[in-house]
Amino acid sequence: MSSSSTPDAATLPDLTGLTVEHYEFMAVLGSGAFGTVYLARDTTTADRVAIKCMVQADEGTKAYEVQQDEIALHYAVHEHPNVVSCGEHFAYQGYLFLVMEYVEGGAVVDALEHGVFEDKPELAKQAIFEMFDAVEHLHKNGIYHRDIKPDNILCNEDGSHFRLADFGLATTSRTTKRAGGTASYMPPESFDHTRKYHCPQVGDKWAVSVLLVSLITGRYPWSSAKRDDRHYAAFLHDRDYHFETTLGLRAEVSDLLKRCFDEDASKRPTITEMRREIDAIQCFSVPRSVPRTVAPHSSSSDLAAQSIIEFDSSDWDDDSDSPEFTPPATPPRVMIQVTVHVEIEELKPGSSLSASCLRDDLACLSIKAADEPCEESTEPPTHLPVVQARA
Repeated sequence: MSSSSTPDAATLPDLTGLTVEHYEFMAVLGSGAFGTVYLARDTTTADRVAIKCMVQADEGTKAYEVQQDEIALHYAVHEHPNVVSCGEHFAYQGYLFLVMEYVEGGAVVDALEHGVFEDKPELAKQAIFEMFDAVEHLHKNGIYHRDIKPDNILCNEDGSHFRLADFGLATTSRTTKRAGGTASYMPPESFDHTRKYHCPQVGDKWAVSVLLVSLITGRYPWSSAKRDDRHYAAFLHDRDYHFETTLGLRAEVSDLLKRCFDEDASKRPTITEMRREIDAIQCFSVPRSVPRTVAPHSSSSDLAAQSIIEFDSSDWDDDSDSPEFTPPATPPRVMIQVTVHVEIEELKPGSSLSASCLRDDLACLSIKAADEPCEESTEPPTHLPVVQARA
């Protein structure tokens, strides 16, 4: 998705208090670069729903294709219990609306800010297992999310029942020429300007590994997996110290995370292996007599301030020969996140947004890996199944 060709959410009017079709817009739930999500009431049923509003792109443009892809791919997997469910979508006076289930607890980033998962290993386990289920469901259906992070996951007020949302960067391509996502959740190979192709499946698995760290520590392990990031450099310098001393995790948790964040993607455990090892862990952190004082996690209200950019690998300067450094202090909870929107050159939009037409169109796509194979060898994803039917 190119920021230059995608309609900006800044041009959206405030719909609060208005009724569009049979939906009464009640309040703004959140706003991003390209859309605003509202709490609304269906006047025909009195049900509360969440509605994403976007400026409708001109037909025939790349932005129009991207909007179709976001809606169509979300519809293709929305019946899974750990994916936000979709209702109808419609256009009205130059705007595009996507109706979704309303999740009262809001985004997981807010739950992290309020310490919902702190000292609750079983809740953290349940949460990460639910994301494993969602990601495996997407991958089995040949869809890769590419922007898994707490901001794009919704949960109940008590931190239960995770649902994956926001398919704005999702793709069916097993390899892409451009990396994309949010810097804090992207693997180191995404920043390698020498790479010709990137594997979204591997990127999703790295992202859920970072999510695991966020759930059990309330912190990001680093702001980006680049050698010039001081927290990532500290991890590379002494992996045990970073997880066991700096983040206070038990040795068995550190051992798992060291493999999850191996620079060699082929050595990282599968989601099945991660699930098995996490299930055997009773407690993630070492006991502490004095509670650690930490800065608050960034809230969802800060999301609008994040920088939205487009890049390919050559745009990044990877300082591989960084000089010796002093291990930094505890990684802060608040870190700048850079959301990277990219074009998916391999994906062709369906002629219709109906699920059945989408299935037929995508079944005809060539999703063949190019010169460079995917780093992780897994069962090839199937074509999209028959589908019966947040930002």
